[in-house]
Amino acid sequence: MQLDIAEIPEVDENPYHPLNDRYYKDMAHAQNRVMAMQRQMKLKHVQIVKMVFAGWNYVKTAEKVGVNPMTVSKVVNGAEGQTLLQLLNYIQAAADGPTAAHRKAILYRIAVDNQENAPKVAIQAVSEINKMDMNQHLINTGNAPGTVTIIINEKTFPRTELDG
Repeated sequence: MQLDIAEIPEVDENPYHPLNDRYYKDMAHAQNRVMAMQRQMKLKHVQIVKMVFAGWNYVKTAEKVGVNPMTVSKVVNGAEGQTLLQLLNYIQAAADGPTAAHRKAILYRIAVDNQENAPKVAIQAVSEINKMDMNQHLINTGNAPGTVTIIINEKTFPRTELDG
């Protein structure tokens, strides 16, 4: 059966289309702001800010771009550089999703908001927070489920230069 294009609703009219989700709309808006900010900046300045955002230090960035580190500092700490960095960080945080701290904050709000009218919900939220804390403790101590410890017999497999 062939699809009749005329029967497909416009994206704006379809509340279930992924592009109408608030997350996608926020991301598109932020990406549009990044593009607008980049158009206002010199190409080399955009490159500098993106390199610093990617984790390059000022000295390495300056060497790669062909400027001195003071220029990198001025570009990054200037109004346009800071705005672009904030937008890039916003997009990265949205793409990464909620952190453990964010999830715990949501659970805490659920517990507080429901402690009077739905105590079972509040108790479950606190229970989930406790599980998250216990799992983090197990990970920090190396006792997390799924942790694999490999012991190598040095007589069978002696260390080499590649082992450091």
